[in-house]
Amino acid sequence: HVEEALKAEADGYDAVAMGCLDEPGVSAAKEALTIPAIGEAEASMHFASMAGRRFSFVGPNMPLDIVRKYGFTSKLASVVPVDAVSLDYAAEEQRLPQELLDAARRAIKDDGADVIIAYGPLMVIDYLRDQLNVPVIDPVQATVMMAEAMVRLRISQSKKAYPLPRSLQSR
Repeated sequence: HVEEALKAEADGYDAVAMGCLDEPGVSAAKEALTIPAIGEAEASMHFASMAGRRFSFVGPNMPLDIVRKYGFTSKLASVVPVDAVSLDYAAEEQRLPQELLDAARRAIKDDGADVIIAYGPLMVIDYLRDQLNVPVIDPVQATVMMAEAMVRLRISQSKKAYPLPRSLQSR
């Protein structure tokens, strides 16, 4: 991931939006790049915290260390996993939208979530948005929008928070 992010910066890209809620390589990319490097969990939690007070993840099991890393533990209502593998989310399975909807409803009713961060294709996200009375964050959209906002604001990650590794300091 980091190698591809470095190539993107060298090719003149303004930002890197990195996929996957587990955020493999995001911290390392933030260290190595001068352009913004944005991860899905990071962007989703920032948008969710602006849209409500407490959010829940529905979909794959979200590692809690990522929530802690970005300082959102107090805003996390719950993680409600849906029994599916990554490829199930990409397939247009009939059961997945309903299972995600049921999980989101449990998070709202039982855990006090007022925002849902959902995982799945846009058609499933739109289905959840139509069915729920709370904001539903799409991690892919959030990542791209956050990257665009940072570029427009002409800001990037702080090198005090993400210092450049010694091996890259001479470039």
